Amino acid sequence: LQKSVPDQPSVTDIVQAILKECRKENLTYKMAALRCAADVLMETKEDRFQEMADILIPLIKKYSPEKAEAHSPRDDDDEDEEEKEKEVTMNCLLCAFETLGKCWPKNTETQRVYRTEVCHLMCERLKLSTWKVQLGVLKCMNAYFEGLLLFEKEHTDLKALRDILTEASSALTHPLENKS
Repeated sequence: LQKSVPDQPSVTDIVQAILKECRKENLTYKMAALRCAADVLMETKEDRFQEMADILIPLIKKYSPEKAEAHSPRDDDDEDEEEKEKEVTMNCLLCAFETLGKCWPKNTETQRVYRTEVCHLMCERLKLSTWKVQLGVLKCMNAYFEGLLLFEKEHTDLKALRDILTEASSALTHPLENKS
């Protein structure tokens, strides 16, 4: 994959083309492009996390529960439309977290820049989501923690690791609480 072949686009060219498609407005198309980008980035181990974060973080924040509740009340006639909207929102969040987990970088500097923000975003969504989205967030958290370089001796930052683990452990207990 890393070797160039005459008359064929390079991996960099392919990744650039896919990232361009990830910025499209059509949500169904965008989700397909994001899944493709996640798989390509995971296989090639390209660190394009900054570009992906620029797409994914606003997408996740756009579909936050607070924003969903801010919509005006609907008539009974619009219930089907509201259900479709909720399904699209859930699928979008699942796609965003799946992509976020798959493209989590192995680069120390990139992780340093994004580790706290990504952890906070996952923890926030874990507390505020349905079980289906929580499952997607947990899968993302698994990929995040498996790839987190703070666990390796040469990259240890105990304060950052403590802060991340404190926030994550608090968020992880929330879905496990018995609410009945």
